[in-house]
Amino acid sequence: MRYRLLVPARVALEVSNDAGGVSVAGLSGDVSVETQAGTIRADFGKVALRRSIVLRATTGSIHCSLSRDSDATIDVSSSVGSISSDFPSIATRRESIVGMSAQGRLGSGSARITLSTTTGAVAIRER
Repeated sequence: MRYRLLVPARVALEVSNDAGGVSVAGLSGDVSVETQAGTIRADFGKVALRRSIVLRATTGSIHCSLSRDSDATIDVSSSVGSISSDFPSIATRRESIVGMSAQGRLGSGSARITLSTTTGAVAIRER
């Protein structure tokens, strides 16, 4: 089953999914996406102000695209998987043989972005 939702850009969006991927793009409000099994793809462009973005996957990867001129504090974790970032200000570190974490700040750091997966890779890309 596949759903496509079109919502106003400034809406606060919360999505919870048991199985299957979730893609979000073009949103400027708060966003919370959680999936038990599936990939999360998110394209946010410029993130600023006091926005909150939370992307969580139990089993699945997370791909997040941001503009270089974003203002956000970023926290990332993967219990089993890698973390990669196009942004030098986001520092990654190995937490265990198979897990990683990363933290960093873009611009003023006013928005808050949390990316977390139990089993899967996380990629933060410049848009």
